[in-house]
Amino acid sequence: MSNIAIEDFAALSEKMDWSLFDNVFTSGAVGMRKPDQGFFNHVLAEIKIAPEEVLFLDDKLENVAAASHQGIKGIVFNTSTFDTLHVLQDIAISKGYEYLNRNSQNFDSMTDNGEAVLVPGGYFPDDLDTTSLALTVLPPESDEEVASMLDRVADHFLSVWQTYFDHGKPRIDEVVSANILACLCHFNRGHHFQRTIEMIHKTLLQRTYLKGTRYYPSPDCCLGFFARLLQIGRYEDSLQDKLGALLKVRLQERVGEDGKAFDLAMRVMACAWLGIDCDVDRYALLRLQHGDGGWAGGWMYRFGSSGIRIGNKGVTTAMAVKALTLADCAKKGVAKSGLT
Repeated sequence: MSNIAIEDFAALSEKMDWSLFDNVFTSGAVGMRKPDQGFFNHVLAEIKIAPEEVLFLDDKLENVAAASHQGIKGIVFNTSTFDTLHVLQDIAISKGYEYLNRNSQNFDSMTDNGEAVLVPGGYFPDDLDTTSLALTVLPPESDEEVASMLDRVADHFLSVWQTYFDHGKPRIDEVVSANILACLCHFNRGHHFQRTIEMIHKTLLQRTYLKGTRYYPSPDCCLGFFARLLQIGRYEDSLQDKLGALLKVRLQERVGEDGKAFDLAMRVMACAWLGIDCDVDRYALLRLQHGDGGWAGGWMYRFGSSGIRIGNKGVTTAMAVKALTLADCAKKGVAKSGLT
């Protein structure tokens, strides 16, 4: 939004690349000026974003006050603006933690057909994906039990990883394979699975992740788990050499793309791990925080046969808090692996 005449904007366009912005609203073209409420109403109607999800920066207090009257979060731009944005992020993280603590044990997962069920009919045996994630984050205290579980996981590598602990239900998924390999790397047992690395490399090379995988529906979710694999296996040279540079390129291609809260959280986290600047996505994620401190549950997973997707507001909020924390650490140059 800019108070500028049509002819002045045309002259300025010769000196600046306005394609950097999705939309530009000038007073000359709209016929209204800041701080007119009608100008803000017009912009909100055009961008189709709720006022509470918009962040407005301006160098004049009266314009920020007008935006705030609409329910828009406003900041007067000056030399302390960047400090203000960091404060907003710290507040968002604190509110996220408070939301998680306040609602602990009350986070039901929902399907995209509105049902609060995890298994909509049918038989689902134990799976290697959930087991690998749990082993990485919450391993048993007994080393013998860990070794036994890892041996059982390794028994289901049949040239590629199976998804289920059931040879009668053969299912393959690239993200599942990445999560299993990440688990093995975490326990220093990921040295002998080059074919898994080749499969992930092919997925990145051909961009098939853009349509998701059998069980993981979004490209940002896929790239986020691939980045997690590289973070956990950061001392595995063969893994880094084969996937590192290509994954970084693919993540850079996603920066600035539209996305729901869960997708943005996965993207911000992945970019923080790989040292990619994605402030635009970080601020987009901040804008999506609800007043209660949480973020809307996005679709993290889907059933392979039915395509029914599963989301959870608690998971999305935890991922968003983690992503913002990692991004802040990356900005400050603080090393923090933060396995998810």
